[in-house]
Amino acid sequence: MTATETKPPTLKQLREEANRLGITPESAGCSIDELIKRARQTEDPHGYLATYAPAAEQTEPAEQILKTESGKPKAEIRTVLAELPLGHVPIDEVRDQRYHITRHVEAQLSLKQGITLRRLFLALDELGTRLADGKRIIRNADVIRWILEQAGGQ
Repeated sequence: MTATETKPPTLKQLREEANRLGITPESAGCSIDELIKRARQTEDPHGYLATYAPAAEQTEPAEQILKTESGKPKAEIRTVLAELPLGHVPIDEVRDQRYHITRHVEAQLSLKQGITLRRLFLALDELGTRLADGKRIIRNADVIRWILEQAGGQ
């Protein structure tokens, strides 16, 4: 190991981080052990864990907290609008393979981006939103698919 490389965090350190962030099996959608296993396989395990911090851990104004029918606090779901520039890709050239169309994306997110992705996931799940093919949004990748469907009018 060179001087510029760092040791990956230990299981104990990742469990402590998950505890500090208030991550529960409910907020993670899986067991804490499974979440930690997945985090260890990423380049930024702490950043990965941060995306699973419950919405209540995020700094939202108190007036945005609502009560559900059961009396438990629930974060307000807000709508944001974004203008996205879209270039033109002629469909006949796509079919002729003149354009390379990427169908797989892997990206390392910043903490802020990870939190935004988690907030989108939680809101879409709360609203029961489905993809164009009718499938539920159950993974972060589904959130990206949904955004692209909205932007592309598919």
